[in-house]
Amino acid sequence: MSQLDSGIAIIHGNKLETLVNVLEHWLKNYPLAPLENDVFLVYNNGVGQWLKQHLAKNDSLGIAAGLEIQLPSLFIWRIYRAVLGLKNRKVFNKKIYKNSLRSLTELDR
Repeated sequence: MSQLDSGIAIIHGNKLETLVNVLEHWLKNYPLAPLENDVFLVYNNGVGQWLKQHLAKNDSLGIAAGLEIQLPSLFIWRIYRAVLGLKNRKVFNKKIYKNSLRSLTELDR
């Protein structure tokens, strides 16, 4: 088993069976540390359910736990809030976002 630096791997295609084979290879060869979660982006909830069921049926992976299956919009929204430091603030406060963006871009208007 090898270690990879943290990051993102983008794997795309139009055959789900092929993609899940690649995913299984990655999960076997590059496991995360205990209590860390793998995040998978899927284009709809139906594909997410299919992926969960397929991974649960695969005996060679062991228990299919620590998997977060998200839609791309939720993933981007969480990254956006984490970068701007808005985890514990009101979600749709225009002034907070404006000030956060201004501080990031260092614009004084």
